Amino acid sequence: MRRKNKAQKANRTSRYLAKMETMKANTFKEKAEDYIIKEVSEVIIGDPKTICFSGRDLTINQEAKLEKMAFSFSRAYPMLIDGLCHICTNYEDLSVKYGRQIIQLTDVENALYYMVDLPFEDFLDYALDGNRKYRGMFMKEMYLMEKNPQNNIRYVPISGKEFARMAPFHIMSIHKSEDNMEPSEIRRLSNISGRDDIGDITLKMPKERIQILFAKALFRPIINPKAKGAKGGYFLLPKGFQSKINEIMPKNDFADPIDVRQCYNYYLLHDNSSTKETTIDLIDLLKSVDPQQLSFFNGRAYFRDEKRAVLMLEVIHWCLCLMAKDGLMDNVKMVPTTVEKGSEKGKYIIGIARGIKSIKSINTTLTNELFLQINKDIEIYKEETERKKRLREQHKQSQLLLPFE
Repeated sequence: MRRKNKAQKANRTSRYLAKMETMKANTFKEKAEDYIIKEVSEVIIGDPKTICFSGRDLTINQEAKLEKMAFSFSRAYPMLIDGLCHICTNYEDLSVKYGRQIIQLTDVENALYYMVDLPFEDFLDYALDGNRKYRGMFMKEMYLMEKNPQNNIRYVPISGKEFARMAPFHIMSIHKSEDNMEPSEIRRLSNISGRDDIGDITLKMPKERIQILFAKALFRPIINPKAKGAKGGYFLLPKGFQSKINEIMPKNDFADPIDVRQCYNYYLLHDNSSTKETTIDLIDLLKSVDPQQLSFFNGRAYFRDEKRAVLMLEVIHWCLCLMAKDGLMDNVKMVPTTVEKGSEKGKYIIGIARGIKSIKSINTTLTNELFLQINKDIEIYKEETERKKRLREQHKQSQLLLPFE
């Protein structure tokens, strides 16, 4: 009998170890996808004429990689992305304003980047829409991107057959020379150098211009939305989007300002551009917006707390509707409003205000209704959370009271 128990235990142990090895293999496979071409030459090989940036010949997996990359950089450098988005969305008008093609390298077929070069203060306005309160946050983003460019290296799909090892963004700040500055100004810069994490006096020299290279693979659909196969772009956002969110978004336990941005990006990417509602897979959304709300097992994602995730959506929609009510969502094509549970598990129906007339009709009545609904759902959520906590405590106590055998 003892030998039989030992054999059963050994079998269970071996099955468990085999299962763990399979999980490790799957995890390694997922991580390896981003580095699969490390063994290949880092030089792009092939006929330049085959390179396509409109996305029409990318595989589903490649499009997913671009989407993941877009969300990652949008989270890391939101205000820099806002500035680029404004330029890309309004590049025709800006070209007239500056008397030159504002986005360069558009006519170079095999170039991997677009380039913009313009006065620094102009770009700052495009990124913040005049809200100087967030200048410090913008400067820190810029400093981090300039300081460690190697951290941004990715393997970017550029066609159905090719990847490029590149950073999707390169930023160069062009500073005022010491020869063109007054001695008093130089002394002032020397005195403030070292008071924050940007201690190099060279970096504190007044910025005259900014030059940015940004990957065509990510921004081509914005500049040319009618390109065959284009999905509409990943970053079609209002001017100074992040600074506006920061101003409107109240402190809460369910969503932060970056969540609002990422969620809106997700809706833009998956929007059908026609109906007043759309159905989303909440797990898929969380993978882009807040992966920490998911647990992963055997390559599948599961909710940690589905009701909390729904509350996050409700808070995000309320924030975006407040922005629309205050006229901060001009020139956008949609604003999400309501959240309803769909007929399928994990699917939710998102109500949408679409078009200028519908977006401008968002008023205090709607935002108040959304606010009351959020408060009601939060109270229900807290009551259920407390009830589950009490049940767990009762179960724990009952286990402690069991008699010893």
